[in-house]
Amino acid sequence: ARAAISAPAGSGLQYNSSNGEISVNNGFFRTTFTNQSFTAGVAKTFNRDLGEKLVHVSVYDSNDDLIHAAVSLTDTDNLTITSSDNLTGFAVVVSI
Repeated sequence: ARAAISAPAGSGLQYNSSNGEISVNNGFFRTTFTNQSFTAGVAKTFNRDLGEKLVHVSVYDSNDDLIHAAVSLTDTDNLTITSSDNLTGFAVVVSI
């Protein structure tokens, strides 16, 4: 059965045929930008390089609490985030 399984190249999946283990490369599906700062009302551009325009974006403070921010999905590689407040030390997580 193991010989019949393979992970397509570039799929973000890896298959170990010797033990049957399938693993996921999170970097293929998610990009994290840590220690970010925002100036109130100023859009900041992020190059996420995930190859998909429609993605999920979350902004978290240093306590890992979700923060509301305006997100504009520019194209398949970029997005902008605008916060209504000055923020520092935040993380932005973008995933397919």
